[in-house]
Amino acid sequence: MSATSASAAVTAAPARGRRTVAAVVVAVLLFLLAGFAVWQAVLLQLGRRPEPLDSASISAWLNTTPWSEPVIIAIGAVISLLGLWLIALALIPPRPTMLDLREKHPDVITRIRPADLRRALDGAARSVDGISAARTILRHDRAIVEVRSPLGDPSALPDKVAAAVSDQLTALDPVQPLRPVVRLTGVRT
Repeated sequence: MSATSASAAVTAAPARGRRTVAAVVVAVLLFLLAGFAVWQAVLLQLGRRPEPLDSASISAWLNTTPWSEPVIIAIGAVISLLGLWLIALALIPPRPTMLDLREKHPDVITRIRPADLRRALDGAARSVDGISAARTILRHDRAIVEVRSPLGDPSALPDKVAAAVSDQLTALDPVQPLRPVVRLTGVRT
């Protein structure tokens, strides 16, 4: 691999989530619209009256119906909400499907699913003596690790868990650094 392609591989765009729902909605709507147009054209070419929806009768109905008619307002509201939903899906960034990890070799790009990173951090937290359960939540620049302990005095555990999670994060070395935040729950008094 040349130096140019190696640098291009390292600066590759981050993995983005898929917009399956928006793509399916738009594809189905366009398919139905195109199918309706073809059906209308075929019926007109055969010299038949377009069925089931005659565009001339729909146009005549719309020309005689006032804008304040509840049916028109409801149809407009539904179409507007669908459009706003599709715009929001297009503009709001998706949750990442993969997180980039640093590698020593510049030609190698490694990625991990957020669920797998959470599992790895959960395992690091559970490896600390006195921790019975752990759950990790990834938020922007933080890895929030909620741990449970059956011990009577677990005051030293959060620091130990934070160290174990930090060691795991150092070993994985995500490109976007994560700061571990440990919350101790389920403590017996």
